[in-house]
Amino acid sequence: MSGTLAGALDAEAIWSVLRETGFGRLWVARIVLMLVVVAMAWSDAFLLRRRLLILLAALAAILLSSLAGVGHTQIHEGALGIVHVTADAVHLLATGAWLGGLLPLGVVVASCRMRQSANDSTIAVLSRFSGMGYCAVAALLASGLINGWFLIGSFSALIGTNYGELLLMKLGVFGLMLCLAASNRFWLVPALAKAPAGSRPDLVLARLRRNIVAEQILGALVIGIVSVLGTLSPAVQGS
Repeated sequence: MSGTLAGALDAEAIWSVLRETGFGRLWVARIVLMLVVVAMAWSDAFLLRRRLLILLAALAAILLSSLAGVGHTQIHEGALGIVHVTADAVHLLATGAWLGGLLPLGVVVASCRMRQSANDSTIAVLSRFSGMGYCAVAALLASGLINGWFLIGSFSALIGTNYGELLLMKLGVFGLMLCLAASNRFWLVPALAKAPAGSRPDLVLARLRRNIVAEQILGALVIGIVSVLGTLSPAVQGS
């Protein structure tokens, strides 16, 4: 914001941003909420009580969705600004549900590989994740279209700007993630469910684990691309 690298180390500039801008005030609130979430997650008491876990998840969701209050959503005001912020918050929450859910899902699959078996509860977990995935993908597509309308504006801006080209790259990586998710849902999970009781479905579990790891890597790449997009002017502004 100061235009120089030295500004990042200038206490007066930092204090001015935090105190006098909506961006700064929101980040102060986010930092406080981050500390609360970390403290709650660090406490063993919260891992033993369902209601407290729900509260922790809700606070984490607020923390994630609050990112919609900064960045490109602030180029609009009034009703358009509310729609844009809401769409971006939905996009963030759907992304968090998908990528965040992959980590415990990978732990479940790794545990099955160690036992060299998959029971009904494992199949139920995989099926529930697939159901959540449908909702996440639908939310990502709907909110992504709204964000694209605000930030791209036209097909020529999509293919003729640095922002649009990076966005196309992001969509390509997202498509690869969808292919992996579809493979898990329509091929590997049904194969695991049909495996005879007492059998050792090592091959299916190994492929499922590889797909989950690949989804995580691609998801990290998407986040990296989005980070770069956040530093560029939207395509609708012609850059």
